[in-house]
Amino acid sequence: MLNKQLHIISFDVPLPADYGGVIDVFNKIKHLHKLGIEITLHCFTYGRKENEKLNIFCKEVYYYPRSTSPLKIMSHEPFIVTTRNHPDLLHRLLADDHPILFEGLHTTHFLSHPSLQNRIKNCTST
Repeated sequence: MLNKQLHIISFDVPLPADYGGVIDVFNKIKHLHKLGIEITLHCFTYGRKENEKLNIFCKEVYYYPRSTSPLKIMSHEPFIVTTRNHPDLLHRLLADDHPILFEGLHTTHFLSHPSLQNRIKNCTST
């Protein structure tokens, strides 16, 4: 049976859909919504503002600040990954058992987290 609920983690706010990566993310959201999938969207903000038009396509939308502290460069993870790490995201992912779509390497900080080991997860190469 097809799961009708899905978490999508986006590396940036996907609206306006005005450059390559976010065009891809927004089109997925739009088409999954048409299929009747309830989407909980998690977006990292980095120069783009919250966009309430996403509420048309998503059941819930959460925004997290991207922390670009120079200290993050010392991490064992790539900078684009370690700057997209927020404890509220993990807390919200753990609130249910819905599948998780990590949009691009940028969003994969929690991909191998022990608390998510039994979850259905996928990562795109945006």
